[in-house]
Amino acid sequence: MGESPLVLTKIEPPRIRPGHVPRTELVERLRHALHRRLNLVAAPAGWGKTSLLAEWLSVEDEVTFAWLSLDEDDNDPARFWAYVSAALRRAGVDVPPAFEAAVSAPGPACTCGPRCRRSTAAPGCPSPGRRRAG
Repeated sequence: MGESPLVLTKIEPPRIRPGHVPRTELVERLRHALHRRLNLVAAPAGWGKTSLLAEWLSVEDEVTFAWLSLDEDDNDPARFWAYVSAALRRAGVDVPPAFEAAVSAPGPACTCGPRCRRSTAAPGCPSPGRRRAG
């Protein structure tokens, strides 16, 4: 990802904010699920997912985690994987340099049309909701 530097706040875990509403029962459910390889927290925007995870991380001493905040601009595969590798490195995972080189290698231009934000073609392109040029 050579076009712009990484925004480090996207890979920093959240902090508990003033006025936080404790979610003790949900934190306990997360604590009891540590043996699982993946835990998914899903809810509509504004329902406290980030606050819940900040609270959980504040009570866990020995949990290894990678944090990544995504937004619309991260729809570019090279940008997305650069952030994933940075988050994993921050968590202590040894990400091979070859991985970064592979995901940042230029690929064919996307043919979805002018509204597409992808920098490389993807299987099944054009993606849903985007029209093909022409």
